[in-house]
Amino acid sequence: MQAVTEKREVATLIPYKITNEETSFFLQIRDQNAPRLPGFFGLFGGGLETNETPEEALRREIQEELGVGLTDQYRLFSRYEAMTTINNVYIMQVRDGFEHGITVYEGDGGKFLSQKQIDDEKKICDSDRLILVQLGKSLNHEFTW
Repeated sequence: MQAVTEKREVATLIPYKITNEETSFFLQIRDQNAPRLPGFFGLFGGGLETNETPEEALRREIQEELGVGLTDQYRLFSRYEAMTTINNVYIMQVRDGFEHGITVYEGDGGKFLSQKQIDDEKKICDSDRLILVQLGKSLNHEFTW
């Protein structure tokens, strides 16, 4: 029997914009020397530290990675639980030109990708792609329950 290990809990942010009825998501381009998935697109954020809430971790990580102090303009989209990770996914609608007002301090920069580009992009891990597809459908009211 295999021992149960504690899951790593993370908080991530997906800045998005809607222009001309098209939704785009601002994603991190992972560093070519990253230990996991180098050169892939990913979500901004990271792991919770001891006694930190997901929102506290989100604010700290976004300050470190984008140099942006979050106030109340973000909201929880969903919480995804996998075998080894719990991801608290937050979203924030941003204005056109957002990428010009920030500095990406981790990775090889950031880029807005449309839903079509995400569908076609090979360098997005499956778990992030699932989140982005579900978010796109939610923002475009395409879910039928």
